[in-house]
Amino acid sequence: MRFTDLKVGKKLTIGFVGVVLLLGAAILYQLFTMQRLAKLQDEGGALTVEVVETGAIMERMTASYGIMANAVINRHLDETRKEFAELKIQVEKDMAQLRTLVDTAEEKAEAEIVDKAYHAYLGIFENEMLPILEQSIDVNVIFANTLTLNQAMAGVSDLYAIIADAVINRDLAASRKEFNAAKAESFKAMEEVRDIAILGEEKIWADEFIKAYGGFIALFEDEMLPLLSQGDMADLAQIRVLDDKIDLARSATVVPLAKLIAVHKQEAQKGVQDTEKIQELDGKLDEKLIEMDESLEKIITLFRGKMIEGDTAFDTARATAMVIAIILSLLGVIAAGIIATLITRSIVTPLNEAVSA
Repeated sequence: MRFTDLKVGKKLTIGFVGVVLLLGAAILYQLFTMQRLAKLQDEGGALTVEVVETGAIMERMTASYGIMANAVINRHLDETRKEFAELKIQVEKDMAQLRTLVDTAEEKAEAEIVDKAYHAYLGIFENEMLPILEQSIDVNVIFANTLTLNQAMAGVSDLYAIIADAVINRDLAASRKEFNAAKAESFKAMEEVRDIAILGEEKIWADEFIKAYGGFIALFEDEMLPLLSQGDMADLAQIRVLDDKIDLARSATVVPLAKLIAVHKQEAQKGVQDTEKIQELDGKLDEKLIEMDESLEKIITLFRGKMIEGDTAFDTARATAMVIAIILSLLGVIAAGIIATLITRSIVTPLNEAVSA
């Protein structure tokens, strides 16, 4: 049966239903598209959050090196242990969070690399570097102490040279002036040596040095100088006896000081070895940091890639929705026009025929 053969009521019904169906299809498609666009928007927002959170993990990872650098430079190990314990807790939280952020196989693989490298990084510091720092003295301190001890030894030699010059040349005014200056330096050296050698055998050697040094100074000041002041009346035999005593006092001063210097040289050598080992371990820490940084950068790049894909899909869906909405609207208008024309003709034509008859 043709449309023109239908009754007017059916034609109106069919036309109305057809237009409604077209409009309904357009509305349903718009609703579907809006839901899809909302989903894409939510996914884009979630990816933005993932990028930000991954970046925060990377920042904390980079900042963690400061704890280790501070330990090496300042040797505040109690503070370091506390900060490192807090760091380990934060790392576990960060790795757990990272595992919740990744979802593709590639992202999970990179997250696994970060996890392993991070724990290896912590292990290098905790199990290798920290024990060295706990057992060694700062090499700069060792070198400074060794320099101080060598200066003290040089001071003994300088004082002995002043005494020898006084005995030989008898320029007592100049000798007293030089001796007083050297004496002041010697007392300073005694205090510095006492501050350096505070424990065990080193303290015993330091006490021996200070006692012998004081006796060495006293022999010249209290006995030799008064004797030399007698000029030609001075007893040469007594001068020789005192000179021998001064030599013995000098030896008694030098021997314990030499022992201290030898010990500190050994410590300096160990300090150099420890420093070289710390530098080697620091290189390993850098390697792990680079490894973690590269993997986190890859994860962020993957997240951003999905964001770009989502943006593209959003733009495509929106453009497609607009085109289809326009097409459906035009189809509705065209269908309504055609149906209206057909219905009008089906009404007008019989009327015209009736009038003509």
